[in-house]
Amino acid sequence: LHKAIRRQRQMCKETAVVGVVKDADGKRTAALIKVKGANDITRTNTDGSFAIKAPKNGVLLVGDNNRSTIEVKVKPMLEVIFKD
Repeated sequence: LHKAIRRQRQMCKETAVVGVVKDADGKRTAALIKVKGANDITRTNTDGSFAIKAPKNGVLLVGDNNRSTIEVKVKPMLEVIFKD
């Protein structure tokens, strides 16, 4: 019950996040986006953009099979750039 109440409170503090993921050359690229500490996951679409709901002061994990995972603080609009 406590977990359900905590999750409900957390959902009230969620914000919609939209963004784009790029590689080191500035080209839009595919990636997985996960809310840290939750089961919420999405993929970028074919042009590297994504949308996900996350806690306002949460963290997103952005990664793929070929690159290190990047931790990004939640903001309404994000541009994530892989350095490697």
